[in-house]
Amino acid sequence: VISYGAAQEERLKAEISEYVVTDKIESQLEKLLTDMQLAMDSGGQNEVGVWVSGFYGSGKSSFTKYLALALDDRVTIDGRPFIKHFQDRLHKPTTKALMTTLAQRFPAAVVMLDLATEAVAGASLAEVTTVLYYKVLQWAGYSKNTKVAAFERKLKQDGRYEEFEQAFEAKAGASWSDYQDDQLVVDSLLPELAHELYPELFPTAESFRTSGDEVVSLLKDRMQEIIDIVRDHSGKEYIVFVIDEVGQYVGSNANKILDLQGMAENLKNIGQGKVWVIGTAQQTLTEDDPRVAINSPELFKVKDRFPISVALESSDIKEICYRRLLAKSPSGKDKLEQLFDQYGQALRHNTKLEDARFYDSEFGKEEFTNLYPFLPAHFELLLHLLGSLAKSTGGVGLRSAIKVIQDVLIEPQDDQGPVANQPVGWLAT
Repeated sequence: VISYGAAQEERLKAEISEYVVTDKIESQLEKLLTDMQLAMDSGGQNEVGVWVSGFYGSGKSSFTKYLALALDDRVTIDGRPFIKHFQDRLHKPTTKALMTTLAQRFPAAVVMLDLATEAVAGASLAEVTTVLYYKVLQWAGYSKNTKVAAFERKLKQDGRYEEFEQAFEAKAGASWSDYQDDQLVVDSLLPELAHELYPELFPTAESFRTSGDEVVSLLKDRMQEIIDIVRDHSGKEYIVFVIDEVGQYVGSNANKILDLQGMAENLKNIGQGKVWVIGTAQQTLTEDDPRVAINSPELFKVKDRFPISVALESSDIKEICYRRLLAKSPSGKDKLEQLFDQYGQALRHNTKLEDARFYDSEFGKEEFTNLYPFLPAHFELLLHLLGSLAKSTGGVGLRSAIKVIQDVLIEPQDDQGPVANQPVGWLAT
């Protein structure tokens, strides 16, 4: 299962080298890159909200993670820019060229937020903008205490940050970066330092308080501050925010949905085509899709704020499984085709499911050869099971379809050996 937090070079290298880009995924990527280039080129009130939807395990997180890392010029593997590794997985020259053009003409700061793992501790009702604000503070190297972070920002704007770091080290005997999130140290030393550095603003050492009432800020001001922090820290005008599992996180909570709408609207208005937000969700926002069954009625309200849709299909999961795990050698393919010519009609007849509306997949020679030792119905069943389980668990602890298929292949079955070691002709039950 892909994690946004896993950014170690070796892990990334393994992930991207195994990434399978299907034709459908590549066409969706090409369309998205075209939209992004058009908006960044022309500026103004272009749409910037992208909603990436798909069944659990369809590759939403990997699609958005690798796109984001490809746009971030700081990320390299073996000294080679990540974008090159990503382009190696693509097939069409036009998509590769679009990727290069976008990254070179509009170098972007990329902030990735995984709402499944980075929600604010103890604050299950925290809106997306609040979680994003804390993430951006952390990303830019500021304290998690919002008042301390505001003081740090002032120091940087005034060109006095190094002076402050030296003064802190002289008092504490340690560097500021080691203690900026330590509430005890901050409370004891920072008021005095604030008074020494800005006596006109803080006439006494008691004037600066790190705790106290939260400052009330309008959503527009909060989003402007988030954009300013990212631009100040990165020195880049263009920004891409990638927020994983946003559909699951906001659910049916009216306040969170209202906040998500306001966030996307403000990013569009303030960013003028230069600030993008990409969210992933199991839910789709188009009413004519069978997946809307897992939507809350309220979620449709964000449809107008995320009008650019990327829908990853369950058929892609099937294709990825057979390309990654079930690919056949030429001789193996010939042998399976002969078997199907001989027994295909009987096999179809004996494995047909009665009154099963989801499982009447086309079952021809090519499908049999690609999926062997599994049947098409196995995949349909598995995807529906995973989708239902993901709804109730949020995907926590679930294995992806590809992992389930691998386990069935390599784990011993009762008193028999693993399926992968059985003679040709054997079927998974």
